[in-house]
Amino acid sequence: MGNLQLSAKNTLNCFKTKKGEDILIITDVNKKNIALAIYKEALDIGLDPIIMEMVPRRFDGEEPPRAVAHAMLFSDVIIAPTTKSITHTNARRNATKNGARIATMPGITEEVFLRTMQFDYSSIKYTTELLTKFLDKTKTATITSNNGTNITFKLGNKASADTGTLKDYGSFSNLPAGETSVAPVERTASGIIVADYCGDVIKIPTKIQIENGFIKNIQENNDGIKLKKLLDEVNRVDNSKNAYNLAEFGIGTNPYAKISGCTLEDEKVLGTCHFAFGDNTSYEGGTIDSTIHLDIIIKNVTVKLDNKIIINNGKILI
Repeated sequence: MGNLQLSAKNTLNCFKTKKGEDILIITDVNKKNIALAIYKEALDIGLDPIIMEMVPRRFDGEEPPRAVAHAMLFSDVIIAPTTKSITHTNARRNATKNGARIATMPGITEEVFLRTMQFDYSSIKYTTELLTKFLDKTKTATITSNNGTNITFKLGNKASADTGTLKDYGSFSNLPAGETSVAPVERTASGIIVADYCGDVIKIPTKIQIENGFIKNIQENNDGIKLKKLLDEVNRVDNSKNAYNLAEFGIGTNPYAKISGCTLEDEKVLGTCHFAFGDNTSYEGGTIDSTIHLDIIIKNVTVKLDNKIIINNGKILI
C-alpha cells in the first residue's frame, strides 16, 4: 500500500489536520482499501480516526444511514471514499453548516486515487477561482460542442470553486478536486446536450433535449435508454419529475485528471464541462430536491459567457 499511502498523506494535507480533531472516514465495501489507507496515514501522524462502513447507496445523492449522518454532525474532518456520492445529501449539507471540513470521493478507484492525489492542490487554485469569477459575472451562458451540444441558460446564482483546499471552518470539496460549478437559473435552460460520458450509464455520445430547465427527450440508443430508466426510477422514488431537472453547470480545471470512466475524475478534466440532473439544493439559488444528482461530461466544448468565449474547443483562453 506504499503508493496509496502517499495519496492518503496528500488527502489529509488538504485539510491541514491537527491533533485532537475528530476524523471520520465514511466508506463501503467497494472502497475499503482507500479508506484503510487514509485511516493508516491518520494514525501515523498522530490523529484518532474512525471508519464507518455502510451499505453502498443505490443512487448518487441518496442519504447515508442515520447513524452515519449523526456522526457527521459531530466530526471536524470527514473523508468519504464511497461507491455512490453523498455530496448532495442533507447529511453532508448539515455537517458543513455545523463546521465540518468535508471531502467526498464518490466512485473513486485505486487507480484514480493514485494518479490524482500525488500533487499539491494549490497549483489549480488560481485557474479555478478565476473561472468562478467569470461565472459570477455572467448573465447568459451558451455551451456548444463538436458532437452537437448547443444549449443556452441564464446565470445569476453564486458559483463555487472546488480547489481541494479544506482548512477553513465548513469548507467542502471533492477529492480529486478541480472544477467551478453553478446552478443555472431554474427553468431557463433550453437546447441540446450531447453527453459524451456518464460513468457506467453513458459511454457513447447521447443526445438529451432540454426545455425550460427540464429534460424533454432522451435519444433512444442503448445508453439513452439506460439513462432514462435510471432517472425514471428516481422519479418514482421522489414522486416527482425532479430527477429531470438541469441542476448544475460545471467546468473542469484539473490538468492532472484524464477521462477514465470515473465521473469524479472525468468532470475535473481541464477544458471539459459537465451538467448534472436532479438535486441542486447544495447550490446557491437551487430549490429542486431529488434523491439523485447525476453528472454527465462533455468534451471539446466551447463556452461563451455573455459575449466572451472563455473556452474554445476544449482550450481555456483566459
